[in-house]
Amino acid sequence: MSTWHDKEALNPAAVDSLEYRENAHHSAHQDIVEITTAQVFVILTTDCELTPGGLWFEMGYAYSAALQVVVLGPHINIFCFLEYGVEQVDTDEACLEAVARHERDLAECDKALEAVSLPPRLQAGDAFMGAAL
Repeated sequence: MSTWHDKEALNPAAVDSLEYRENAHHSAHQDIVEITTAQVFVILTTDCELTPGGLWFEMGYAYSAALQVVVLGPHINIFCFLEYGVEQVDTDEACLEAVARHERDLAECDKALEAVSLPPRLQAGDAFMGAAL
């Protein structure tokens, strides 16, 4: 389960501050770890048109990590139509059924957490995170 939702939203007006960059780096790193160790990835597409693009990054990352992706809501873009590894559902009940069908054993998730190896650009000590090159 994603934990970043429990945090206050980062203030985009403060995007140039060191505190903002550190919080953003930590949140993004935590998000990647949580996706890597998830059983199934669920993306909510109802009324998401005005949502920043992070959800599509997360879906692509989950898909590339060979997680089953469950789209709860309408097909919003072309990636929601992928036939292998992506399942679209319309209701919460159907989502729960899809998750139950595709969930990995919790021991498998624990192994993934122990073995998670993130690219160096996502390491916690990355001093240039957010720099324009």
